[in-house]
Amino acid sequence: MQRLHSNGHTPAAECEYYLALGDDIDILLDLIELSLRAVPQLSVQYDSSSKRQYGLSLNPEDAQKALNQRFRENGVGYEFTDGILIQKDSEILHEEVTKPALFLLQEQQFKGALEEFLQAHDHYRKGHYGDSILNAGKAFESTMKTIADKEAWGLTGRENASNLVALLITNGIIPDYLQTTLLALATLRNKVAGHGQGAEPVAVPEHLVNYALHLCGTNIVMLIEAYKEYSK
Repeated sequence: MQRLHSNGHTPAAECEYYLALGDDIDILLDLIELSLRAVPQLSVQYDSSSKRQYGLSLNPEDAQKALNQRFRENGVGYEFTDGILIQKDSEILHEEVTKPALFLLQEQQFKGALEEFLQAHDHYRKGHYGDSILNAGKAFESTMKTIADKEAWGLTGRENASNLVALLITNGIIPDYLQTTLLALATLRNKVAGHGQGAEPVAVPEHLVNYALHLCGTNIVMLIEAYKEYSK
């Protein structure tokens, strides 16, 4: 099993030593995320005696619930879901946009889009704003491509967001008056993250990243729900 370092004799001691290396909040968040990811593996790998020895008292579901409850009680704007810590800037948007998008992507087997959507949130938490917007745009396009593949529309692989939105409109999944709205995310990505920065780095403000993530989640929820209705 991999270790955080060689000085700890128990997992708890390893975590304590690792935290003592610095006071960077990102180190703490990374450690929390790593620990919660390990719980499902350890629950299967260890017997009851080993679990008691290592202090593994909760099953994966209860461990996740306990962590998220502690976050809520202490006003920490994060939630552990789908194997990563997702930053919550608005409780309402998180509950009404982000979580439904994650659920629908899993339920409807949009695996590529789900991975990119999670990567977008992971980049946001780490402050990689350009990469966050880039992956949000990819997740949106992958959602549309998956729908096209399910319907066997014969994609060439060269379609961009504009082409894909047009396909959805032509085939009656979405109305044409949503075209401009759905292309807003692609426009934002192309302006701040889709191409080379040139001589001067492009500073991406946080409010644009929030907008991109929430717009991506909203678009995904709408598209999948529309496709479910279309497929009946």
